[in-house]
Amino acid sequence: MSTPLSRVRRLLGALSTCLLLGAPALAAERAALRIASLEWPPYTGEALPDGGTMTARLRAACAEVDVQLEIEYLPWSRAVMAARTDPKLVGYFPEYESANLRRQWLLSEPLGISELGFAEPYDRPIVWRGADTLTPLRVGVVQDYVNTVALDARIASGEQPFERSVSDRINLLKLAHRRVDIAVVDRMVFAWLMANDPMLQPYRGELVINPHLLERKTLHVAFRPDSAGRRAAKLLAEGLRRLDAATPHR
Repeated sequence: MSTPLSRVRRLLGALSTCLLLGAPALAAERAALRIASLEWPPYTGEALPDGGTMTARLRAACAEVDVQLEIEYLPWSRAVMAARTDPKLVGYFPEYESANLRRQWLLSEPLGISELGFAEPYDRPIVWRGADTLTPLRVGVVQDYVNTVALDARIASGEQPFERSVSDRINLLKLAHRRVDIAVVDRMVFAWLMANDPMLQPYRGELVINPHLLERKTLHVAFRPDSAGRRAAKLLAEGLRRLDAATPHR
């Protein structure tokens, strides 16, 4: 018959073994931030260095709070829908800020800036002084993208002729083939696509960005407004705070 002391020793030995065996599993349970995104170079993209400039910043902020970033790349409309309906995801990015979006999502602190403008044919530049002067033109926009408050209101009311595309690439190809007169696009996205996309390279020099930019917009992660989204938003806010505090300012 074993003594109470021997039983205690066996119990301690078994507990030590469990802890040792469980250590790797516990280490593997690092918190993960799972969000949807799209191919939107140079900001995001599965094959881009560091996943793109915005992905790199987001990943660095997550690392500050020991969170692993996991991204599911989808076409834009599917990315937004997946973030809304897939319980494995807590949000999507990058998204522009708008009052309507703030009613539906929890928007993170800004990750960066997007300069939004009009692409136009080099030989047919536009002159405009506001959204109401665009009425004679057919404007190309990307489905489910936020543009500007004034332009989106005009499109919604039927005042502005427009055509939707599923991506910036298709939007610019429509412009190149004169199916639209101008196309809304981020300035850096336009430059990257014209330099790197094989379907658009033949039109380099034929399409340009109008020097009058529409707006400088902030880029955010849009979190689902539930308990998981709120926890993720709080973690990311702390990660961004630490990242910015550790970044030297010139």
